[in-house]
Order: sequence, then structure tokens, then C-alpha cells
Amino acid sequence: PTPAAAPSPRQGHLAPSMATGTRGAGYGLDAELARRQQARHDPAAERQVQEWITAVVGHWPSGAPTLHLALKDGQILCELMNRIAPGKIRKIETSSMPFKQRENVSNFLRACRTVGVVETDLFETADLYEEKDMNVVVMCLFALGRAVQTTVPTFGGPHLGARSAAAAAAPPGAAAASR
Repeated sequence: PTPAAAPSPRQGHLAPSMATGTRGAGYGLDAELARRQQARHDPAAERQVQEWITAVVGHWPSGAPTLHLALKDGQILCELMNRIAPGKIRKIETSSMPFKQRENVSNFLRACRTVGVVETDLFETADLYEEKDMNVVVMCLFALGRAVQTTVPTFGGPHLGARSAAAAAAPPGAAAASR
């Protein structure tokens, strides 16, 4: 008897990438989305966000070489919100467990809604935690910076971004009175 030859992919045994139907991020829609996201990347806006957070909170997470790694666990975002509106986030989780870190990010987003950031300016937790779209995270922080200039009159700054035209036209205290 002759030894059996190793099965070929044509005989029903597929290579792992062929079996799952995945090609990796270099092909198709995933690659196109990644290229579009990279084209929108704005390092200057990221720097402004980092400088603003550092100015408001008083520190930047040590050992965080990127904005994503600094914000991922949600702790600095919760600290930021509590500096803007004291007591908005009652408990900041310090655990390294992913669900606790995601809870911090969710609490931050919930607090953003209460200080006037509109739903369309918010990001999804996965946008930050899984680094799916850091551009939308940066834009949300700019939206927060604009919103607090009118909705949190007790916050004296520093501020990020220009006041919105509608907020600038409103009489002082009008946004706070309408809540």
C-alpha cells in the first residue's frame, strides 16, 4: 500500500483563512474603511484634545503614548467630566478588567448627554475601546468642549473649541435656565 497523500484544499480541507472566509484587513470593505478613517485623522486635533484634558484634569495618564491608550480605560474621561461638572460620575472604576473600563466610558458618555452634547456628536464605546474610530472620539471631545461653555456656567475653563453660534447668540445663562 502506498502512503496516503496529505489532503489538499480541494478535497474539503481548507486553510484557516479560507475556512473562515476572512482575508484580513488589507482587502475589501475593511481596507476601504481603514483608508477613509486614516484620511480623516487629524493629529493637530488630537494634540488639542490632549492639551485640553491635561489642562483641565492637571495630568495625563503616565505611559500612554497614544490618545487611544490614554482614554481607553475611561478613567481620565471620568476625571475630566468630574472637573467640568463635579459629582457627575459618582464612581470611577480603576480595575483593569475590560467590562469595568467599558463601564467608565459608558458613564462618561451618559454624563456628556446630561451636559448638552447631542446624540449625534457622541461615539460608541467600541469606537474608543476597540480603537474603531478615534476621529469620532476626538470630535465628541470637541463637542463636549463647546457644550460646557454654555450648559455648565460654573466651569471656568480652560475650554476647547469655539462656542457654537446658537450658544453665542443666546443671552448668558439661557442654556442653564432652559434645563
